[in-house]
Amino acid sequence: MALVLLPCGPASAQQMQSYTVRDGDTCGSIARRVYGNSRRYDLIHQHNPELGPMPHDLAPGTVLSLPDVRTRSGAEATVTAARRQVRGQPPQAPDWDAVRVGQELDRGWRVSTGERSSADLTFQTSAVAHVREQTLVIVYGGGAQRVRREGARAVVREGSVLSRISALSGGEQLEVETPSALATLSTGEASVDVDGEGTTRVAVHQGDAAAVSRPNGSGRVRVRAGMGTRVARGRPPTPPRPLPPAPTWSADAPRTFLSLGGHGGTLRGAWGAVENAHRYRVEVARREDGRDVLAAIEVGAEVTELELHRFPPGTYFVRVATIDEERFEGRPAQPVEIAILDAQIVPPGGAPTPTRAPDPFGLEALDSGLAELDFETVPEALPRAPRLWSLSVPDGVDCGETILREAGRREITCRRGDEVLGALSIEVTDVAVRALGPDGSEASASRSGAAPVVVSVEGLEDVSGLTLRGLDGATAELTDRSGGELRARVTAGETGSAAFAVVSDDALALEVGTFTLPVTETVAVEIPEEAPPPFPAAQESFGLAAFPSAVGLVDERRRGSGAHLAATLVSAEEGEAEVRTRLSAGVRLALLEDRLRVDVAAPLDLTGSAAPPPGGRPSQRGSRDLYAAVGSLLFDEDAFGLAAEAGVWLPTAGDQGLDRVRLRLAVDGSMRVLGDQLVLRTRQAALLDLSDDGSRLWASAYGADWRAVGPLVLGAELGLVLGEEEGFRAAGTAGLAVALDFESVVVALSGRAG
Repeated sequence: MALVLLPCGPASAQQMQSYTVRDGDTCGSIARRVYGNSRRYDLIHQHNPELGPMPHDLAPGTVLSLPDVRTRSGAEATVTAARRQVRGQPPQAPDWDAVRVGQELDRGWRVSTGERSSADLTFQTSAVAHVREQTLVIVYGGGAQRVRREGARAVVREGSVLSRISALSGGEQLEVETPSALATLSTGEASVDVDGEGTTRVAVHQGDAAAVSRPNGSGRVRVRAGMGTRVARGRPPTPPRPLPPAPTWSADAPRTFLSLGGHGGTLRGAWGAVENAHRYRVEVARREDGRDVLAAIEVGAEVTELELHRFPPGTYFVRVATIDEERFEGRPAQPVEIAILDAQIVPPGGAPTPTRAPDPFGLEALDSGLAELDFETVPEALPRAPRLWSLSVPDGVDCGETILREAGRREITCRRGDEVLGALSIEVTDVAVRALGPDGSEASASRSGAAPVVVSVEGLEDVSGLTLRGLDGATAELTDRSGGELRARVTAGETGSAAFAVVSDDALALEVGTFTLPVTETVAVEIPEEAPPPFPAAQESFGLAAFPSAVGLVDERRRGSGAHLAATLVSAEEGEAEVRTRLSAGVRLALLEDRLRVDVAAPLDLTGSAAPPPGGRPSQRGSRDLYAAVGSLLFDEDAFGLAAEAGVWLPTAGDQGLDRVRLRLAVDGSMRVLGDQLVLRTRQAALLDLSDDGSRLWASAYGADWRAVGPLVLGAELGLVLGEEEGFRAAGTAGLAVALDFESVVVALSGRAG
């Protein structure tokens, strides 16, 4: 079928008319009713400034001034609805693309609908052409100014067109030319159908009369509402004849249904048979006037019942029309409003998901098209729900017993006041409960001690509303419920029973499922959870070498007790005979989960030695002295570590050593980055001699360690000493280190200068 839109004769000038607000009206719903497009609420705002700022609370009885003809852009038509496959092609373009709701169509645009598809095109004249399936539409016009003065014209070669012209359209008309007739349609609703032989049938469903003639204008007849005429090729129109009556919707048919989750709702209905009916046409639309068609089907006269599945929650309008043996389609019956309400299935002890709050701006009335109604992705199978779950319904709906106690198919009938809702079908399934040990092995229970179990409920991720209860003397102590699992310690009863039930954690204590464990006479040993892998250790080459006037970096996060041995070569300074070789040995004792650490270390010069006082500097002495310290790991979480230490150098070697008591107060910190591969560290220490003329120093170290590959660790370190020690005020060092970390044993090689 081809539909070509052309300008026709002049129309009356634009006028203003009054509209009285009804109860429940919004600006969007008024624009949809008057102009056929809820987006034209801007015209209401423009011509009624007394409404004030948005949102507008329209009181019933308020009189609004509305323009007869909409002021639009220069486009000839706008796509105001599209269902399934609707494509468009701009003038002189080779390709077709999907059209969208709200898309404006200029002169020469083509719009094509596929099988079971439809579209609504709204013209500048307010006329709406409902384009049914497998139709080609070509939009023509003479520019924006011309279209405001003229009507629209459609050329139909084969197929069907349904016109809707608003009473406030300014008197515009729609001319439809076919191979055998010319029909001038006015305000109201009328259909023009052309069969394969070119015979035209014009039916005026409601509104003003239509004028029908041959294509040359001869043989003109006037067709009033409720009448129709047929025009064969080369013949004048037949005298108008009555259209078949509309079917009557069954008074017993429910008008409210429930939708369950992502399965949508099932819409059912029935109507009385019409005498001499040949077929019926059924349409389900989102709008009361029949626009925004979601489903359309023609059935034989023997069919008088309707069942459509997978409709999302919302309000729909069903229209049924009779088609007689001469293929005249009568006026549809008054639209039947169908409401589909959202229901939910909730687990025992659970609560329904909160629904959206009411829309105070009336945005729900501003239709955005049909793209969101994707029936193809809605599952066709019955909704499934585990046994003992509950049906949660909107306020005001009474379904009696809402707990699904028995497995199998359930037909649930609900009421809303005196209204009986359509039955809701649910497949209720048994619930599978599984109990395992903490390590995933088979769980067991004992009479002589509590055993750990991990319980999961099939298909249930939220177990916050559930608990565990022992049966026949068995006991269960719930320890955790997270991650979709219940964790508990269970004990078998004295009679040897080890049966347990998962129940809702509320006053009803509904039993979700049960399980039974084998009984052992030995106490089940709880396997502790595997500790997280340790952070990669940092190298400590400089920090473990004992020198009294400097500090190096240590790994404050290394846990446990242990021992270390460090060998250091120090180049000979002026006045020294040979290179000094210092061996530093120490032990650490960790207590109270590393909250208390005790360290003892002692250096020994194997070759060379610092000159005794007053010649040698204290920073080079300390051989055979003893260093002792206590410390604590203060913080060890994720990427950050912090420890503190208080130590003392004891001059156990007399003049050959440091020859004084020296305190060392230190703080160590680290931060791990790049997935624990890189460690940034520092050590800050105060060195204080317990003598009036002793040293007062601040020593610090800064460095980074990189876990290169496997056990290989590379490090870099800067050291700094500030203060006064026998005329010495500041010193700095820089060093590099490489270490092999085998967790229990670390081997490192380093060098530093300064």
